[in-house]
Amino acid sequence: MWRRTIEELIKDKLSNIFDSINLKKNKGGVLEGGYYTITSKNGSIYIHNDLFVQLVFQEGSSWGEKLFESIFNEKNYRSEIVENPEILKESLFIDIQKDGGLYENGIIIELPESKSENKNKKSKKNIPLPVVIRILQKEIPISDIDKIGETTEILISEKESKDVDIMVNGEVIGKGILFKESNTYKVKITDLYL
Repeated sequence: MWRRTIEELIKDKLSNIFDSINLKKNKGGVLEGGYYTITSKNGSIYIHNDLFVQLVFQEGSSWGEKLFESIFNEKNYRSEIVENPEILKESLFIDIQKDGGLYENGIIIELPESKSENKNKKSKKNIPLPVVIRILQKEIPISDIDKIGETTEILISEKESKDVDIMVNGEVIGKGILFKESNTYKVKITDLYL
């Protein structure tokens, strides 16, 4: 019942912005291209970069966040641009038509888990997963790539601590602060999106 209600809410919100929309449920997979993502513990929205940029000019720079807040009733979230994101659970894939352009999978909304999915998730908690601490994501000009060699040093931060992303299976699950204490590096977790 709740999923049907959220689907109706999404249709109402998106029908006011776009010429036409087509909602379809899908179990996920890898998306091609860049997506502006907004994530919290309650769910995620993935917006194709081309569509996002077009709507920034038409609806304002925070239209994606406003949409997220209205769907998930959540103000504590993080946003980032992700290339070829992997959707790991059942989601709504939405084809968007706007100003004559068709954006297949223009917006993807990861739905909150049902009670049965949550129960199944708890039974899998003893399976070990690799955790990645992403310290740096940096763009380097193509002209500088030829200069990179085995002894090249890349400055990470001049500060004593560094904000990092905590990732599992290629998905950001939290934020933390990397710091050095007694010749040991540690990560203090500040936010979790589980």
